[in-house]
Amino acid sequence: MADKMRDMPRHIAFIMDGNGRWATKRALPRTSGHAQGGKTFRAIADACLDRDIEVITFFAFSTENWKRPKAEISALITLLNRYLLDWFSEERAKNTRIHFLGDTTPFSKDLRELISRAEKTGEDISHHLNIALNYGGRADITQAANAILKKRIAAGDATPITEEEIDLHLATANMPDVDLLIRTGGESRISNFLLWQSAYAELYFTETLWPDFSEEELELLTDGVALTATQMAIWTYSNKMSDVEFLNAMYTKNPNANGIISTTWAGELLPKTSGVVDVEKAIEAKD
Repeated sequence: MADKMRDMPRHIAFIMDGNGRWATKRALPRTSGHAQGGKTFRAIADACLDRDIEVITFFAFSTENWKRPKAEISALITLLNRYLLDWFSEERAKNTRIHFLGDTTPFSKDLRELISRAEKTGEDISHHLNIALNYGGRADITQAANAILKKRIAAGDATPITEEEIDLHLATANMPDVDLLIRTGGESRISNFLLWQSAYAELYFTETLWPDFSEEELELLTDGVALTATQMAIWTYSNKMSDVEFLNAMYTKNPNANGIISTTWAGELLPKTSGVVDVEKAIEAKD
């Protein structure tokens, strides 16, 4: 991640990873993890809209997710159905346009009709909520290129394809590129998600499992907080605590009026070696 996020992001994307592991840790079925993850999705979506984030995108179901057990897929689709049915009665639907990115044809007719109805809601559109469903970044770029080529061939046009044209044919056409991509669950990869749109995005990978991802963690990421490599290590340590107490302590003791976390004093709260935070020792001390 860059040393500092200077402005409020216009577009935040989320890879919601860790629902199954969250459930397993609690000796619960994986479907319970998805149910809890659904609650987190609602809370984080609301928090982003409250913070006037223009575009938010959630990776709800990838093209690879079809390999999961049928019961798990069914649970995910049921959660989506419930969310869409609730969406129509929510006040936010009046000024938020919901979009579905990806190929929805494999889903049931009833779900496709709900999706179509949801995408038509919104009167005064000031925010966009994207749900990536059966989505893959490579497929998105491929379909954009094919759509352009189809027009080129029909017009007998042999001019080179431009980046601007590809932008206009992606699933996120006319939306700003991703400024901040957040992945929960401990994996440090973007898994074929918004590959083109995330070319210049800040990448934030956290050990926090998606059901435990909080508004506090989101707030620290969107308030112009400086995050260096050392501070990323501190975040890793704090997540091992399974709560935000350590981060709250740092934020409270922050001597900078602009909200920038100082590694000098933050490091004093952790075990350290030669003035450098020793994350492994910190984790061992916690355990």
